[in-house]
Amino acid sequence: MFFLLICSLGLFAQDISGYWEGFLWQKSGGVSSKYLFSMLISQNNSQINGTTTISLIDDNVVTGTMSFSGVFQNSVLFFTENEIVQENKNNKPFYWCIKTGRLNYSEKSDTAFLIGHWKGIEPADCSPGDIKIKKIIKAQPLENTNLINGQNQQNLPEERKLKEGTILVVPSEDIIVIVSESAREDGDTISLTFNDKVILSNHLLTKKEITLNLKIDKSKTLNKLILFAHNVGDIPPNTVKIKILSGNFKQEIILKSDMKSSDVIYFQLEE
Repeated sequence: MFFLLICSLGLFAQDISGYWEGFLWQKSGGVSSKYLFSMLISQNNSQINGTTTISLIDDNVVTGTMSFSGVFQNSVLFFTENEIVQENKNNKPFYWCIKTGRLNYSEKSDTAFLIGHWKGIEPADCSPGDIKIKKIIKAQPLENTNLINGQNQQNLPEERKLKEGTILVVPSEDIIVIVSESAREDGDTISLTFNDKVILSNHLLTKKEITLNLKIDKSKTLNKLILFAHNVGDIPPNTVKIKILSGNFKQEIILKSDMKSSDVIYFQLEE
């Protein structure tokens, strides 16, 4: 009985919840042989659900998002897409495949991968193929760090002028923010605050993406994400690529800050 308990616990040792990104390949017969592919996964013990998103590499405006459910056991993810929840074909004459697949979990150099095969279930003539995605790194939250007059124990810069910023209307109170260097790695160092709390401190930007999980404060009309620059790197200003995921909403924004002003995103919850 003790042995069985250890085995049962081992089935759920890996938590694959989060955002995964990579590529999907399709054998001859599709509109392309290679696509951008991502999965937003929520795990409860062995049960899995979430959304997949597929896009054309040469025209990533053309995209389809599907809901899915499945099971993760013994380092294998079995998933089946249920329906298309959002799509943009940009007037191209084709259809998205509803898929099922088996992906094996592995780790290499501190990076987690899901790699395997998929096949179409609707329509039945979808050519099958392969999937390889990696988990985007999740940053450690700094939930208890508060701003006081523009400064705090995490060495934030002094208070600066806010730019006009961007307002995003999101469908869910849960937001995933993915942060990376927007261009060449040039030594940019940043901090991020969300509703005046530090969520990322003195971070050196690289092409390696990190993920922050945020929750909308429903008591506020606008929830603000502010980019503070600690320097401007070798190529001013300090620029950051921000990917926003919320429900079926997905958008990419470039924020720019310097030593006098800070860029900002305002989030508004959809009514």
